Amino acid sequence: MKKIINIVMSILILCTFTGCNYSRESGKTIAEPLGEMEEIQDFKMDSPESTITEYLNSILDLDEIPLKKFYNFNYDVDKSQSFIEIYKITEINNINIYESDIRDDLAFVVVQYSYCMEDIEGKINVCEKYILRENDNKWYITNYDNLNDDEGKWVDNLNENINSDEKINDYINSNIEIKEKNKEFFQELEKKLVELNG
Repeated sequence: MKKIINIVMSILILCTFTGCNYSRESGKTIAEPLGEMEEIQDFKMDSPESTITEYLNSILDLDEIPLKKFYNFNYDVDKSQSFIEIYKITEINNINIYESDIRDDLAFVVVQYSYCMEDIEGKINVCEKYILRENDNKWYITNYDNLNDDEGKWVDNLNENINSDEKINDYINSNIEIKEKNKEFFQELEKKLVELNG
């Protein structure tokens, strides 16, 4: 017990001097398809990374998420079989925050879900990334990978092809999937992010 207390005290002392900054170098790879985006360096956490994962999982009732369908853009198979159905999201296992240089108030929260999905091959486990975006004080969700499909060509060069807030909102709003059961999750997530950023 004494050893555990000493370890905890050592961590607290270390955090006092370092600030326990939350940072993910691997996150920069995730952001590359969106153009020039920089990770927010002053995002701080006073607790280990696992705590934010536990928090997000605790406020999101995974069993209550409605079934979702999205197009997998696999043109090598019959279009009618190119839809895959997510039947169970098992956990949220990663979170990164980015801000774009095209607009000071535009920020993306990239949340990576781990879930099971069903397709023509059967049931498999995969990871899927989503973007959560705040608009008019509401959080919206869109499939991250869909920002790089043929219908989203402007994303190839974010800074040159996006010249107005309207284009950004039109694209994101056309891809969002708002669910009544998820509203509380987005509200609580927003509060937590604000809280963590101080």
